[in-house]
Amino acid sequence: MFRGSKPKHIGCKIVGCLGKHEARGYCNKHYLRLWKHGSPSGGGPDRAERGTGWTDANGYRYVGTKQIHIVVAEKALGKKLPTKAVIHHIDGDRSNNANDNLIICPDQAYHLLIHTRQDAKNACGDANFRRCHYCDKHDDPHNMSPRKSKSKQGNVSVHYVHNECHNAYRRQLKNGNQHQ
Repeated sequence: MFRGSKPKHIGCKIVGCLGKHEARGYCNKHYLRLWKHGSPSGGGPDRAERGTGWTDANGYRYVGTKQIHIVVAEKALGKKLPTKAVIHHIDGDRSNNANDNLIICPDQAYHLLIHTRQDAKNACGDANFRRCHYCDKHDDPHNMSPRKSKSKQGNVSVHYVHNECHNAYRRQLKNGNQHQ
């Protein structure tokens, strides 16, 4: 054996298993259980919920292919989530899937409203304030104008702007276009 080379695993590292090594030292059966349930010993649905699972790049915890916060919410509801439902983590920690940290939102629009209000509350102390699209300062919506914009996908969103900020932006565009 050459220095620095990895030893070849011939069999599964589970004691008593005679399966051929496939990945991470496990046979195919035990590796699939590890991936699906978070443990090479696998088990039924109860065992899967207790498994260590894995975390994706966005911070969501999984057991197999199911996000744990969805499992917790469906268990609390006693049924599957509605098609458009979205789960909100109150403390912003996507790995904290405790019942009292989850809100079931009817759709993504409601979920975004919760985030908008939370951001305003954290920034200025008033959840009813909105952030100006231009200057990024929060203010009472009565001091601002709502502006609609359409995304490439055709979704319409509303953002708030101070009239002064919007006028300054328009002047900047106009002056910038004259110099080109």
